[in-house]
Amino acid sequence: MSWIALSTIGSLLGIIAGFFVTLLTGGFTANGFPLGWTVVWAILGFFQWLLLKGRIKRSSLWIAASAIGGAVALLVCVLTSYSISTNALSDFFYNFLSFEPSNDNKLFSLFKIGAINEAIVGTAQWFLLKRQISRAGWWIPVSALGGAMILPPISAAIKGLALVLMFRQTTSKPDSYIQE
Repeated sequence: MSWIALSTIGSLLGIIAGFFVTLLTGGFTANGFPLGWTVVWAILGFFQWLLLKGRIKRSSLWIAASAIGGAVALLVCVLTSYSISTNALSDFFYNFLSFEPSNDNKLFSLFKIGAINEAIVGTAQWFLLKRQISRAGWWIPVSALGGAMILPPISAAIKGLALVLMFRQTTSKPDSYIQE
């Protein structure tokens, strides 16, 4: 399967599992939601790991980096803009489900939340990539751009293309760290 398919499936299954974990651990409170959000990222990281496991050393750490990055990203988003984080997400889903046009200002806030969230997760993942892939520093801004797109398939396409390009650059180097 491709990065896009696995990331999209991982995102959707992660959201479903994270939702149930959230409900089972206290709902959308200070206890339940962070744990559910961490589960979302752990599941997404697992599905991405399925493609990375033969390509980078210590690839199993990708799952932990994704989960930890997601937890830190949630904390940063909540601490910097609590009202934007909660209201933008709930309003977006309400408008999406009711087919009402969204307030552009709140939609822009959701794009910002996605970009910040993915930049932080991308930074955690970058620690695994930085010594193994040429131009790994691009992973952070590419992750932010993908996160700003909100929809998992679009985000996955952007990040997947970047990974392909980075892997191609790396395999042409004689001192490549990528495992065959």
